[in-house]
Amino acid sequence: MVAAVTTAFMTFGLTGIASSISHEINWCYGLVGCIVSAIVPFLFFTFYLDSFFMENIICFLGTIVTSVYIVIDSQTIMKRLELNEHVIGALMLYCDIIQLFLFLLSLMGKK
Repeated sequence: MVAAVTTAFMTFGLTGIASSISHEINWCYGLVGCIVSAIVPFLFFTFYLDSFFMENIICFLGTIVTSVYIVIDSQTIMKRLELNEHVIGALMLYCDIIQLFLFLLSLMGKK
């Protein structure tokens, strides 16, 4: 329940941030690329070492990447998509929200 409420508040907050930004945020693609390249070694080491700490780092970095994607997709829906393309944009945003929920659930669900 905590992960669902956190996901809802984060989604509304990130969408609000995306609607208040007036310029393009193309630099976020570089940020996402850097974070994803930081996740790859952790994924490699989790195959050999079963570490609670590494799994939390992966979930934390995944949450950041997914949050950036929510901002990017929200801004894309509001500023670049035509009227008949909003269904595709809504599906992109839906996938991002579900992924954020899964990362938060795995981050909060471990004890």
